[in-house]
Amino acid sequence: MCATCTTAIDVAGTHAVIVAAAAANGWERVKDRLAGRSRLERRLATWEANAEFVRSLGLDPLATLGAPPAIPGPVGEPAVHTTG
Repeated sequence: MCATCTTAIDVAGTHAVIVAAAAANGWERVKDRLAGRSRLERRLATWEANAEFVRSLGLDPLATLGAPPAIPGPVGEPAVHTTG
């Protein structure tokens, strides 16, 4: 975008959206830390929620979304895939 094609309101609106998105992501991370949930556990919960939605559409989640994220186990043990 060129400076003459946008107004100050357009720029302020764009910056507000960027700041809101960054704040929402940061807030989710803070809630996860307070709950004692790891980033990988959150990714798995998100995948499972998306899989439920895809199932409600009559589609196969594994074919549509791919494999769920694996939560690594203790050293020397394979990663755990937990799907419902």
